[in-house]
Amino acid sequence: MTALKLVAVDVEATSLNPRKAQIVSVALVPITDDLQIDYGRAIIIDVPVETSGESALIHGYTGVYKTEHIRVERLKLLFSLLEDKIMVTYTSYDACVLGEEARRIGVDIRLCYFDVLEMLLSTTWGKRFVMTHHKLTLEDAVKGLLRLEPVKRKFHDPLADAVYAALIYVHLVKAGIKPTKRCLRSRTNRFLNWLRSKLF
Repeated sequence: MTALKLVAVDVEATSLNPRKAQIVSVALVPITDDLQIDYGRAIIIDVPVETSGESALIHGYTGVYKTEHIRVERLKLLFSLLEDKIMVTYTSYDACVLGEEARRIGVDIRLCYFDVLEMLLSTTWGKRFVMTHHKLTLEDAVKGLLRLEPVKRKFHDPLADAVYAALIYVHLVKAGIKPTKRCLRSRTNRFLNWLRSKLF
């Protein structure tokens, strides 16, 4: 994925609060410079985490993982794939969760993204939809804007959601909507990073 600049990202995590959320899985779907979705290079990274209760019901994962180093290695792999990329996310939530996870494991990374929901809300269609329905979910945009029927599923599916975000992004850009690039940097403590490097 090193040659590609844009990548649609969907994060599945254990909480809706980015500060508390732990990543369960992440899908990455590359988008080429000429706005083609590169389905053949899409990947999902599962990140071992203990899930139970509502989170297990939503994601379909259960279990306790006692190998924190595997979790950290998967997250480091994920961040290496996102280095120098601009993410396409349905909302800023995905970028915030990634930033918090990077901070926790001591990875200093600048995460830049285009917020698809923000783009939708700048359109007449998006404004009308929100005024009428008081919400605008990813599934609403897939049905209303793309005129596609979302896949029926029992559990959250990061790959499907990343593909949907990519499709909506491409549709909006081709319609002349200009995305605004947002960036955040994981806030890491240099002393803690040094300490981690000595301990692990």
